[in-house]
Amino acid sequence: RDRERARNGVRGLRSGTAFGGLGGGGSVLSAEMMRLKETINPLSFETQPKSARFFIIKSYSEDDVHKSIKYGVWASTDTGNRRLDSAYRDSCNKGPIYLFFSVNASGQFSGMAQMESAVDYTKKFGVWAQDKWSGTFAIKWLFIKDVPNNQFRQILLSNNENKPVTNSRDTQEILLEPGKEILRIFHQYKSKTSILDDFGFYDKRQELMEARAQMPSGMPPGMPPGMGMLPHPLQQQGMQQQQGMLQGIQQQGMQQGMQQGVQQGVPPSAAGGMVGLPMEPMQMQAMVIGAPANGPMAHNGFPAGGGR
Repeated sequence: RDRERARNGVRGLRSGTAFGGLGGGGSVLSAEMMRLKETINPLSFETQPKSARFFIIKSYSEDDVHKSIKYGVWASTDTGNRRLDSAYRDSCNKGPIYLFFSVNASGQFSGMAQMESAVDYTKKFGVWAQDKWSGTFAIKWLFIKDVPNNQFRQILLSNNENKPVTNSRDTQEILLEPGKEILRIFHQYKSKTSILDDFGFYDKRQELMEARAQMPSGMPPGMPPGMGMLPHPLQQQGMQQQQGMLQGIQQQGMQQGMQQGVQQGVPPSAAGGMVGLPMEPMQMQAMVIGAPANGPMAHNGFPAGGGR
């Protein structure tokens, strides 16, 4: 199950070392990550605050959670930004605002952070996996650990049709008592894995995504400008062979259709039409090297619970 999620880009394949020095991609955790390790998952934590507000944060993938931990920021949808910004401005002087992070289709929560600033709508953080999130606010990560959904399913939300908290949408607010129960579970749960196990993996993937974003469209790395759309000679030769084979099959089919049409009393012109008009080369190319019949798979779509 974990390997399937890793292949689908939902999350990395945990090494299970629990900050054991490697980050899944083979690189040693940076000094910043080692300092972070010393501040997260505290042994002593106030799990019964008199005043606090709690929100569920849903993300497309762990790539964005990785960047949030790395840079100490987050951004939501327009609606989510307004909801969180309003909560911060109304309540930041009364108590903390805690955010529980869960990645869509991951089957778990990834951690908890505290909101530390209002939303700055004039700034746009440019390294999210999708270039669609505007506004930025600061957060401080307090717990970073994998906590499976089955630890929370008994918690029902009266402000969300008594649904389990694991069915929440992005920026769903949690009332005080169930929020404190989630906080208690986060503090007490003994997890052997976390996204920090895969930090090297996500660092490398971030480098590749940023390098790809800087390249002209259709140009692989190392190819001179102006050459991006030209096929490799072997690829071009293969395309020509595929087109020739398709043309032969098409012509053979048209001849058979005409012969059958003549035998059934159908005029040759109509018999040819039964097979169809000759295909253009690009149509034939698409039949051979085009996308699958079901269309391209998205990196990670929204499940029923919704997300950012």
